[in-house]
Amino acid sequence: MRGLHIQLEGFSAFFRLPFIVTGTQLSSPLPPYSTLLGLISCCAGYDINPSDTKIGYEYKSRGTTFELERTDRLEMDSKGRLKPNPKGQGISYREIHIAPILDLYLSNISLKTVFEKPVGTPCLGRSQDIVWIKRVEEIDFTEKKEGKIGATLLPFPQKDFGGRIVRLADYFDNSKQGELRKLKKLGIYQAVPQVAGDGIHVATKNLYYPSNMLDNERVVYIHDWEE
Repeated sequence: MRGLHIQLEGFSAFFRLPFIVTGTQLSSPLPPYSTLLGLISCCAGYDINPSDTKIGYEYKSRGTTFELERTDRLEMDSKGRLKPNPKGQGISYREIHIAPILDLYLSNISLKTVFEKPVGTPCLGRSQDIVWIKRVEEIDFTEKKEGKIGATLLPFPQKDFGGRIVRLADYFDNSKQGELRKLKKLGIYQAVPQVAGDGIHVATKNLYYPSNMLDNERVVYIHDWEE
């Protein structure tokens, strides 16, 4: 199977967990698939849907830290309009990733020009978490039953490792202009931890060896949107 390998790097990244609304904002250990669809859509300048491409990835960063962010607090007046909160500005604490590197694998090679000439500035999380494109390459995928895998999200449960379990959005419906996007699918995933060396051995479905990897025991997981 032909495919694409795109590598992106940045200074910071933040992946909001869906059920943390107030207090310290913790980040998911890995980017949700909805974030990656948003990144591709930003580069394309139009919505990329799950039917347009399958996605696999490996992600790493130097670690996490907490940053402070000043916020403007608002409240509703008696007529339902927003106005500044009389208590003034607030401070939020946010967990962010430092120096992220994303290796993105796509099944749709027609998206190559999207990354060669991106319309928008890609980001990993917030608009300030910008990333730059380091590599765009056509490759071949060979299906494997097992192999060594880097940090990514696999469907829960997996028996070969003890990664953090997270519930994250798969994708949204953003087709109606002027309306808020609607959640279309939520998935439960097991995060393959970032480890030094050659990765973690796994045996599961949808594993592929990318032809540009030097170690032929390495694999990536290509996400099946239907599972």
